[in-house]
Amino acid sequence: VSYFAVNLFLVWQAVAIWTGVSLRAIALREWKVELQVVGASVVLAPLITVVMKHQPYLIILFIPVLLVFYRSALAFDESEWQSLHDPLTALPNRKALRRQAELMLGTPGDPHDGGMSSLYATGRSPAAMSFPPGRIGLFLLDLDRFKEVNDTLGHAAGDELIREVAQRLSAAVRSEDMVARLGGDEFAVLLPGLPDVEAAQQLAQRLLDAVAVPFRLHGFTLDVEAS
Repeated sequence: VSYFAVNLFLVWQAVAIWTGVSLRAIALREWKVELQVVGASVVLAPLITVVMKHQPYLIILFIPVLLVFYRSALAFDESEWQSLHDPLTALPNRKALRRQAELMLGTPGDPHDGGMSSLYATGRSPAAMSFPPGRIGLFLLDLDRFKEVNDTLGHAAGDELIREVAQRLSAAVRSEDMVARLGGDEFAVLLPGLPDVEAAQQLAQRLLDAVAVPFRLHGFTLDVEAS
């Protein structure tokens, strides 16, 4: 257990330094998969020790077992991530947005949730999550003339435009804010810790300005505004 704990800490620390993401966020994002794999290894360790002492050539039989545990853990991790994210933009989806809002408002939420839903939506644990004091802002935003892009340039161009908008919105908000895609050309932004309505209006204008910059898609310059 000590070996695995130290090893994981060093690996996560290296990833944190390389990516710029906090060590805590990485650990909270990865602990479920690692717990299953490490748990299987620790449980099998005494049996492996006995086998190595008496019949060392049988150690190869444990490799498929560990691989099954590892693949199962990865599949669980991917399934949970997909349930909370939009496949086109990788932004949190409507489900993740609602759960995060319930955490901010202190509401109980879905009794079948399990309490760990925001882990992959925000990179933080609900039990340890704290939000800045102040008001909570919720922006609902959709694109103007998006249907014209699909009709004239095709749905592939429309998907590319949606991804570009998602990147701009994410770059325009603070680290504690959540940008989510609700579906189609509809987005939402959840903002904790707003001091007043004026601050919300300034952030809203920043988002509109980010989308108002012309897009270059498939050789065309597109002026797409948001409401």
